[in-house]
Amino acid sequence: MSQGIDAVSSTEVGEPTRPRRLLVVAYHYPPEASSSGVLRTLKFTRYLLKFGWISTVLTLRRSAYSIVDPALETQIPKQVEVSRTAALSVRHDITIFGWSPPWLAIPDHWIGWYLPAIRAGTRLVRKYPVDLVFSTSPYPTANLIGRRIAKRFGLPHVVDFRDPWYDDPREPSISPLLHWARKRLEAMVVRDSAALVVTTAAHQRLMKQRYGLADNRLFLIPNGYDEIDFADLGEGDSAEDGMLQIAQRYAPRPKAYLTRARRGWQAKAPRPFACPLETIQC
Repeated sequence: MSQGIDAVSSTEVGEPTRPRRLLVVAYHYPPEASSSGVLRTLKFTRYLLKFGWISTVLTLRRSAYSIVDPALETQIPKQVEVSRTAALSVRHDITIFGWSPPWLAIPDHWIGWYLPAIRAGTRLVRKYPVDLVFSTSPYPTANLIGRRIAKRFGLPHVVDFRDPWYDDPREPSISPLLHWARKRLEAMVVRDSAALVVTTAAHQRLMKQRYGLADNRLFLIPNGYDEIDFADLGEGDSAEDGMLQIAQRYAPRPKAYLTRARRGWQAKAPRPFACPLETIQC
């Protein structure tokens, strides 16, 4: 796409600008609570509102999640509509005497979400004036869903890689077939995307090396913390104190771990989470 995201809302002088709508495809979204990645996507949908982007989230039914936290669900902004679909897990729902065929779990065991999500996403795009499709992984199935919906309606697709899709050389636990499929599916998603987002500088370098991506297609948005989540700390406390208290509670040798943690914090302190997606050109 030659136009930037900001071009979506361009209007004549004096003409009101409508809010832009994002279709977010994500497995990890509240009340799912098995991964810290759920917070990243939740905060995206929260802070993109500041830049005029209203999110419609396409995710799974609550029953698909093994670990849930209802408190997380209360943090979903009221402007965000969440569409939940049925999904089959190859690992749990398609088994033969407890065994699931590994070749069915490509790119991952939630591939059974693909068709229900395509149908639901199609309805959502027809219902709303969606301007951009945003998918986030793990699980990579979300990126395949986002790609298919974006191509069907001629929309830009921004892909958020919270983790690398595959490693070279292949990990011993990954079958040659799955490794081969992941390489080709990632290349397909990257080729058809308008822009990519990664969370670390190391992954950014890897993707540049792997695909020769220009700076205007590959963006680094590190993970961080939301200061609002620490608003209830006592007077004089800080986010640092709160995190160190957690370490003190769970570490087997609190003093040694806390000293190491504090040194690491001082060397490279996490920064508050902000959402600069509006700067991405696609």
